[in-house]
Amino acid sequence: MKPFFFQIEQQESTFEPQEVNKSYPVSELSACACYGVFHEPTTHFVADHAVLFLYPWGQEYVRSHRGIRRLAMELQEKGIPSLRFDYRGTGDSGGSDQLFSIDSALEDAKAAMSWLLETTGARQVKVFAVRLGSLIALNALASFEELTDVICWDPILDGQQYLNELSGPHITSRLEKAGMTWVNGYPISPSFHDGLAKVKAHPQTLHANVVIYGAPQTSIFKKWIADREEAHLPYEVEHAQPADTQSEWGTVNTVGGFVNPTDILNTSLTRLIQH
Repeated sequence: MKPFFFQIEQQESTFEPQEVNKSYPVSELSACACYGVFHEPTTHFVADHAVLFLYPWGQEYVRSHRGIRRLAMELQEKGIPSLRFDYRGTGDSGGSDQLFSIDSALEDAKAAMSWLLETTGARQVKVFAVRLGSLIALNALASFEELTDVICWDPILDGQQYLNELSGPHITSRLEKAGMTWVNGYPISPSFHDGLAKVKAHPQTLHANVVIYGAPQTSIFKKWIADREEAHLPYEVEHAQPADTQSEWGTVNTVGGFVNPTDILNTSLTRLIQH
């Protein structure tokens, strides 16, 4: 397990990640560095296969972290390298809360994918994405020919719908302060809010196989699936939930159970291992 920072540098609208071999003062990290953990196999290495993890946001990040870490460590033991990282403006990455936006997260995902491909030489990459991470994966990674599978756990397919969820009665704490909305202690900046409201997961741009776990069968979900079928693009749905299922991700009182169910993690691990 190798913690590090990779650099986000804008040159002619491209973002190239570079490993940073020195400690950066907080001021220098503010706009350029993502914190990542590279799980490099120590005994053997499957050279043509790697995995990228894309986290959700806020309370959902906290509640999915141990499950993602467990998957990464088990893949490492089986000789499969993987990368998990924090978006800029979140976690241990550089930047203030105001820096995080859907646009910066999309850029970070592309940079992380490029870094993983360059570092491992992998010819195939699978992505495991949770909630908002799914929306990021489905929009950011379509141009990577090496991407073969995207496993989406309870995916966000529509940014405005997600914002509506964050305004719902099941959210424990929501307040306005310093020009930002705070949900369960996590800030939503105006740029994050406005950008997210405009983003949807486009069903016909990603040619990799999409596996969906635990998604409520809402009208948005059904329309996304229908459009995917119309384009003859591969997808699978498992553990589908009724349309009126209330998400437990945003609450702070329900711990375990839905958040890290053993069956989804074990099934996902099997899929991530397969060539």
